[in-house]
Amino acid sequence: MTIFTAKNAIDRAQKIFFERYSGAEFCIAAGSIVRGKGTVRSDLDLVVVFESRECAFRESFTFDEMPVEAFVHDYETIQ
Repeated sequence: MTIFTAKNAIDRAQKIFFERYSGAEFCIAAGSIVRGKGTVRSDLDLVVVFESRECAFRESFTFDEMPVEAFVHDYETIQ
C-alpha cells in the first residue's frame, strides 16, 4: 500500500475539483494526508462547497489510487 504525501494529496484535490466538482465555488483539502501525517489507511478528505445544492451529501471514491471522502455542501448546509 502507498502512503501519500501532502503534495500528492493537493495535486489530486485540484484534479478532483476541476474534473468532478467543476461547478463548485471552492474545495478544501483536509485530513491527515494534507497535514503530512497520513498512513497506509488514510484517505483524502474534501469539503466541496457549491453556491446552492438541492441537498448536502457525502461520497467515498478512489481517485488515481487515492481513497477520497468528499463532503459536498452549499452555503446553507455548510453551517
